[in-house]
Amino acid sequence: MVSACPNEADPRPLVAKFVSDPSVSIIPGLVSEGLCCLMDIVEAEVRKQYPDAKIVLMSKEIMIENRVMTTNDLKKYIASLDWSGVDFIIMRDDISIIRWTEAFAQLKGVPLTLFIGERGCRAVPMCRKLVRPFYDLD
Repeated sequence: MVSACPNEADPRPLVAKFVSDPSVSIIPGLVSEGLCCLMDIVEAEVRKQYPDAKIVLMSKEIMIENRVMTTNDLKKYIASLDWSGVDFIIMRDDISIIRWTEAFAQLKGVPLTLFIGERGCRAVPMCRKLVRPFYDLD
């Protein structure tokens, strides 16, 4: 889903502030490097700034492996995970599930931050940061 049109930029000089500053909500990447590279950079910075943080990784591959194809499937998958002490969710790509934020409503009160990889217009990779409570954004 294209929800923003960021200008293409090298994320490396911007990533530290993106991860630590709640007022910075989107970081663009380089088309030539792709979304995977951008999300690797974001994940590495989260781990650098918060070395003791508990991180849950999500991706299309993980959703396929767990047979998550609908909002209800995602709700069940989320309910099956242990969320105690989780600080961050990193969605490495757009998981292509309609109304996916509904599935996270069951985490109400869990203080965590979501980083989600997306492709903006002109195929610019971007990472959006949704700070608690991100499940109210639909």
